Amino acid sequence: MKKLVSIVSIILLTLSVIAVSCNSTEETPTTPSTPTTTDGTPVYGGSLTYAAPAWISSMNTLYAGQGQDGYFNGVFNHYIVGMDESQKVVPYAADRWEWTDSTTFRLYLREDVTFSNGEALTADDVVFTFEWGKNPDNKALWMNFYKLVTATKVDDYTVQFVTEDPTNWLAYLTNYAGNVLPKDTFEKWGSDYTQHPAGLGAFDVSDIVTGSSMTAVRSETFFLTDDEGNRLPYLDEVKVIVMPDPAVQVAALRAGQLDFCVPSTNEIPNFENDSNFTLYSGPSVTNWTVMLNKNIPPLDDVRIRKAISLAIDGQAIINGLYAGYGRAINSLYPPEVWYHNPSIPKPQRNLEEAKSLLIEAGHPNGFNMLILCLNDTMTVARSEAIQAQLKEIGINVTIEPMEPASAMARRNQKDWGGVNHNWTNITDPQIPLDGWFTAEAAYGFGHAVYDDVVPLIEEARVNFLDVDTRQQLYWEIELKLFDNHAQAWYMSPNNLSVAKKNLMGYGVGIGSMKYNNFRYWWSK
Repeated sequence: MKKLVSIVSIILLTLSVIAVSCNSTEETPTTPSTPTTTDGTPVYGGSLTYAAPAWISSMNTLYAGQGQDGYFNGVFNHYIVGMDESQKVVPYAADRWEWTDSTTFRLYLREDVTFSNGEALTADDVVFTFEWGKNPDNKALWMNFYKLVTATKVDDYTVQFVTEDPTNWLAYLTNYAGNVLPKDTFEKWGSDYTQHPAGLGAFDVSDIVTGSSMTAVRSETFFLTDDEGNRLPYLDEVKVIVMPDPAVQVAALRAGQLDFCVPSTNEIPNFENDSNFTLYSGPSVTNWTVMLNKNIPPLDDVRIRKAISLAIDGQAIINGLYAGYGRAINSLYPPEVWYHNPSIPKPQRNLEEAKSLLIEAGHPNGFNMLILCLNDTMTVARSEAIQAQLKEIGINVTIEPMEPASAMARRNQKDWGGVNHNWTNITDPQIPLDGWFTAEAAYGFGHAVYDDVVPLIEEARVNFLDVDTRQQLYWEIELKLFDNHAQAWYMSPNNLSVAKKNLMGYGVGIGSMKYNNFRYWWSK
């Protein structure tokens, strides 16, 4: 049997990242046939335990949308399509798709797929999910997704989606609209479905202790196999327990109660040379930026915005607050993804050029600037680092931390110069564009609307049938945003995880397919 990559993995689902590890006793199931080698090739058996920061908001995936939810539903569920490391959509339960035109999309399901409880996946389940999701009486969290489209059954394994306006429906399927409810199971249990959930994942939920833990066992009907034809997953059991405090998680990992965890930044150096554990680090598709309000002077001058970008040292912030695990950025998209423009130069701090730009723009002595941020410890620390860096070129920053519940209303007051915030887990290039750079943007409040960019954003929104054309559009948009210094992008922290040495087939990185829990295995 071919060796698998010996890396530890993090599940990248919805808006969250989770990490997993394992304890082992080797068992040989009746089916599938079991490799028994322990020299770096997979073995079946054993259980895996990891922690979630809070209890899941709902076992019904059409209600779940909080950060902690992926720790649970990532075990028994998966979106109907997947994403690779460059964020390209790849087959999963659906193996192909096509657009008849820009408003009509067909999805072709694999014919061998079952839900985690063994119920067969058919077009009926997909149509049922969309009809249930758009029904206002059900109050699905993502109802607006489902209201965009009419889903109809073409045959048992083909679903057609029709939208009123051109819509890149495939991008929606990589996120919340990619959840599918098992129609028969859902109707059987009714209001008790949340005690018997099932999804398109590799493990079937066997026990739920509400508020405390969830246990799931290997689904004997899971459809994927490894490169040698052995049926996945390898593990017998996965258990998720609620453990809010990261320090407690680290202690539990060291005590053998967990098999892996995501350490807090101050714990990272303690694992770098620890022979009992492996520290895994990989790129993320999360970016941190200072959104700049170009509607107030002097930020309406591109020279001022460029000076701010040149003065911020993202790598210093990574080194100081993240123990060096991350990278400086200066544009919208991470370099690993297919929609990043490779011609954009790498970030390089330049205080002399920044000071010259301020002089040229008529502000030789700098100016005062208000930056808003959320009030959590790390975001305030990042903001204070930026405050100190901008002080070096004479820009005096006042930081105003915000309570999360009132942050949107505060930002809408439009008196600020910048907002230090992030976009977490970009799954499609259009999403942050619509969220930041249009007049109706939910997070931009019209402060970052550029006349030379908006027509391209609108074109990209409807021109999605040809991948090469789409890539060129996003390259052009990203370059124009960079030239406009629409935001001061400064860093992308890595995904991190610490696991026991015996956990194999695991890693941290981008995409939902390469490192997913159905590939976890270990050997002594």
